[in-house]
Amino acid sequence: MSGYLKVLSQEGNWETRYVEIEDTKLRFWKTKADKESGAAVVKELDLKCATLREVSEPNTWAVQPEKAEATYFQADGEERKTEWMDTLRHYNSSSSKSEKVTLRDFEKKFVLGKGSYGKVFMVVKKDTEKWYAMKEMSAEKMRQAEIKAPFAERIILEEIDHPFIVHLHYSFQEQGNLYMILDLLAGGELFTYIEQHAPLDEEVVKFYAAEVALALGYLHSRNIIYRDLKPENVVFDRDGHACLTDFGLAKANVHEPNAVTYCGTNEYLAPELLKGVPHGKAVDWWSLGLMMCEMLFNDLPFYDENPMQMQMKILTEEVSFPPHMHITEETKDLIRCLLNKSPEHRLQTLEAFKAHKCFSNLDFGLLEARKLKAPITPDPDPAHNFSKEFTSEVIVQNESPSQAVVTLAGYTYDRDSSEQEKSPSHSSTTADELRQRRASKRASTNGSDAASLPVTGAEGTSSSSAAGGPAKQGATGPIKKVEYHIPAKVAPQAARKKLTGSNSSDKPTK
Repeated sequence: MSGYLKVLSQEGNWETRYVEIEDTKLRFWKTKADKESGAAVVKELDLKCATLREVSEPNTWAVQPEKAEATYFQADGEERKTEWMDTLRHYNSSSSKSEKVTLRDFEKKFVLGKGSYGKVFMVVKKDTEKWYAMKEMSAEKMRQAEIKAPFAERIILEEIDHPFIVHLHYSFQEQGNLYMILDLLAGGELFTYIEQHAPLDEEVVKFYAAEVALALGYLHSRNIIYRDLKPENVVFDRDGHACLTDFGLAKANVHEPNAVTYCGTNEYLAPELLKGVPHGKAVDWWSLGLMMCEMLFNDLPFYDENPMQMQMKILTEEVSFPPHMHITEETKDLIRCLLNKSPEHRLQTLEAFKAHKCFSNLDFGLLEARKLKAPITPDPDPAHNFSKEFTSEVIVQNESPSQAVVTLAGYTYDRDSSEQEKSPSHSSTTADELRQRRASKRASTNGSDAASLPVTGAEGTSSSSAAGGPAKQGATGPIKKVEYHIPAKVAPQAARKKLTGSNSSDKPTK
């Protein structure tokens, strides 16, 4: 079978391609003429072990080969879609029609955060009584701002699975909004913990740096760069383990340093980003070095209230350490390796990170298996770990009949039901712009707002107070620290902005 179909690109655009199925292979070219002239195929999919999945958008489906990312197709009508689906089913036995979820399947409990494009709710799925974080975004506002990050974020989250990265369970569109249903984390943001307890004990810093490094190494092994690592995007689960959240600026298919979009958070921008040269996986390791400094010193080594001065420091100054802070030489050396100005000479692989003498006594196998006790124990009540400004907001349940408003074809996603039954262990993080309600510790530099609404989630099964409604803020603060006694530091929170640069897309990747 052959013909023209629309194929979804990594950038979230539908592109018309000439598609052909032959000998258990699906191949497509830009045009039929390209195929007839012997031009190289744009992509080839092996259908023998592929999963064929229908989605809610009209005339749209996904094909996901074993150990590969899904590719989305769209026909020009229902009849044509049926023809293609019947042909595809002939070549594989993994086709399935996923469970369809709607807004009515969830009950909102309280608000976790707000952003420029919507809200984040703590919700419970009515039939299973499982708890999730629901990220609600206005499709119209996204469209007006020409923002495609939610779609790119959904594609990446669908394809990844790691103990220290948030999991996506569902995504759907309804009543003009885009929804993402993610694991619910109870522990709150690393940023909040730093503000209340920094300077953190060196062993605590090394523990969480190692967990984040494992997540980064996993992403990089799949040719994904994260590009927005900072304490706001690291969230604790109920056991105190760190999870990466908010993939709005992540970039897939980066096999070499060839991404060119100027994006990230001002204080965490790597030198190569400021220079405007192509960047790659090394930018994430730079950010990890800065995050270690922020945990250790409650400050960043190159920070300056003047944005231009801060950029100059990032480009020209070497990292220095406060003389009154007693940090081992091994940890200092690790930070220097991560903050090397040259991406070519920077520590930028998980193997090199694990081999550093700083971690000579750490078993990374046990760490990744979550068999090492985390040094932080969060409050067991999720409501205590989020701002009362949000959790006290009155919730209006939407019980009207579902009327799907499709505004972004290919956005809907249902995680395989067997995966839905896994114990949740990850989540997503609250929006930076929400911090405008707090005093600013560090001034934000110019730049557009974040391309997506970050979420702060909480994990796990329901607690009694969460099920009954918002709980009052505990007197001891959002998180309880058990391994190390450090007096709580009352410090204002930062209002840090993400940047999306003037380049609307990255260079084509190989």
